[in-house]
Amino acid sequence: MEPETEHSPPKHLEETTPVRELFTSILIYAGPVFFFLLSAWCAANWFTTIRTIMRFYNPLPIWDYWNVVQHVPAYRALDFRVLWQQHNEHRIIFPELTFAFDMLLLHGREILPLAFSFICYFSTWGIMGWALFSDRTLPGATRYTAFLLAGIIVCWQGSALVLGDPFLLQWTLTQFTSAVALLLLSRIGRPSRLALLIGTIVCGTIATYSSANGLLLWPVILTFAFLLSLDRRCMVALTSAAFINIVLYFVGYHLIGNPHWKEMLAHPFYLLGFLASYASMPFGALKDPTIGVWIGLGNITALVVATVIAGRARLLGSRPAVVLLGYSAFTLLSGLLIASGRMNPDDGTFTGAKAPRYLTMPLANWGAVIMALFWLSGRRRWRLISPLSLTLISIPFLCAMFLKLRVWFNGNAMWFAERQFASISLETDFLDPELARYLYPDPEFVKLALPILRSGRLSFFYKGPESWIGKKVNSRFAESTATDQEGAVTRILPVTGGLEVIGWVDGYRLNRVLFVDDDSASIVGFGQKLGAGFPPILRSEDTPESLAWVGFVNLSFGSRSFSTYVIDRHRRRITRIAGPSIVPTVRSLTASEVGSPIYGVTWRMDSTWSVNGVPPRFDFGSGPPGPFFSSWSGSDKNVGQIFSSSFESPPNNCVVLPVLHGPSVNGLSVRILNADTNEAIAIAPLQNQDWRWRFWRFPVDQQIRHLRVSAQDQGSGWGQWVAIGQPSQCQ
Repeated sequence: MEPETEHSPPKHLEETTPVRELFTSILIYAGPVFFFLLSAWCAANWFTTIRTIMRFYNPLPIWDYWNVVQHVPAYRALDFRVLWQQHNEHRIIFPELTFAFDMLLLHGREILPLAFSFICYFSTWGIMGWALFSDRTLPGATRYTAFLLAGIIVCWQGSALVLGDPFLLQWTLTQFTSAVALLLLSRIGRPSRLALLIGTIVCGTIATYSSANGLLLWPVILTFAFLLSLDRRCMVALTSAAFINIVLYFVGYHLIGNPHWKEMLAHPFYLLGFLASYASMPFGALKDPTIGVWIGLGNITALVVATVIAGRARLLGSRPAVVLLGYSAFTLLSGLLIASGRMNPDDGTFTGAKAPRYLTMPLANWGAVIMALFWLSGRRRWRLISPLSLTLISIPFLCAMFLKLRVWFNGNAMWFAERQFASISLETDFLDPELARYLYPDPEFVKLALPILRSGRLSFFYKGPESWIGKKVNSRFAESTATDQEGAVTRILPVTGGLEVIGWVDGYRLNRVLFVDDDSASIVGFGQKLGAGFPPILRSEDTPESLAWVGFVNLSFGSRSFSTYVIDRHRRRITRIAGPSIVPTVRSLTASEVGSPIYGVTWRMDSTWSVNGVPPRFDFGSGPPGPFFSSWSGSDKNVGQIFSSSFESPPNNCVVLPVLHGPSVNGLSVRILNADTNEAIAIAPLQNQDWRWRFWRFPVDQQIRHLRVSAQDQGSGWGQWVAIGQPSQCQ
């Protein structure tokens, strides 16, 4: 055996050389693979968000955007005073300019504000990354990991709940200009550079007049300007700009609502929970509000600790600190402003802090906090909380949270689906007040604003299918010679002015559904598969959601039956799905269209029924003028039935019955009976989630002389109750 020389390696190292080589090879290839997977995850999230925005797209104004329609005459007259009008507590001058350009130049299709909002949000992430990458002392791996992890959170699919609503440009524009203002501020230097100073002031002004929380950006700017030790002239300019912007903001200002200043002082711990819940979003949207509070407190604690450490290390004047920590501080101040108007100490779930419309601010804040922690960890060379440790903690946490948040996201996505559904009825050229409430709380406001869109050929009136109504089908489409497409019409429900039609089609890339009057061969309505999903109000066991479509038939053409066709992708040919479908004789009326009441009707009911007993604190719309009878009586579990006395059929052979029910119609029924034979001659159409008073008009055969009303509640589940009012004659 040869002895080991002084320069020869130990035998145990020679024996493990293959293992060491394998380990070294893994390390060499693991880095690129890791960054490839992280980049792919980030890119996939952005792609999914863009696709979701496209699924949510609806050219018709929704809620606050109807105010934009009201301002169109002022836009055309170049009356700039309209820009100064408050929107709630906000002055939204710069978002409104975008809306005006969209209305005047791009036919009000809302594509411009949607695209601009996405660009602002994407660029906010990019600006944060720019600030992080400006510190060249950090290893490249640390910078790229932090940037990509932040992007994975910022571009989570849930951001589409804000980015898919064009009016919420006010949030993303404020975020973007705030980040730009902080970035420019960090570069002003000594002596100050005039262009960067002007840019900071301009961006701060845009943020201020995009959303009310932009006012709170100025204290952040001034604080960091002091930490940056900017010269006196620069400080005077920034202070003057802050003073002028804030004072001008309140010229002619009217306070909206009652600020909760007293509640904030009287309930400091609740305020902290509210602020933590706001900062925790979207992760705080999980069922247990306590989890959200703890996650939010972790976010706030991380910001405070990072700020203290950066201060001790004299890093608060560096560009990453100004942009990242400054943006997080601005987010928390915005949360305080939201609390002043939304907090309710009686609400233990902190619902006011978790509104989806606020989501992009806390999402971007998570990105800023992650980048700041990676920056400090790499800069200070932390061992316990190293960049590797932060990565190993973040990835499993994000995977778990995003999976759990899918239910919450899908539930909120139905907000867009319901509005797409209601929009089709207006495209079909009739207005049902209850459907219009999905678009705006006051249907009369929608009714008054629609002529502005129609006369200006704006929104879906610009080259939209609305122009097809009443036209001969053969003047626009050629019918396919192929056999009927596999599909069905599964439900027809009367609504005010028309019919709601639900069905499904298989084996076809669905574009539009067309309804054609069987007698005149005219187009009387259309429908489509909703991009945002199939709302719960429309679901039934016989309609597969993945294949489902919904549409409306305009009854002003007097159709007795109609056939249903699907239009090909290029809108040239149509293929029959089903037909003929008989138009039901039942009609939905408004309260003003109801005739005089039928007197002398008495009722016999089970003990579970009561007079005027419906759940409190809900808006059920305009009900009948007299008393009504309900099976709720304090609990959804109540079951039973009610019968009216026999009464004579009205002279015009038509009766109106007010009907109200809970969000679930399982086990519920309302019938008009022939009192002489006890045979049902008409059934009131009931639909899930349609929990507002409906006035159903039932025509009665001339040979039927006596009528009776019957209602049954055999459903003991949540929301399963029914109420009826006194019958009336038709006008």
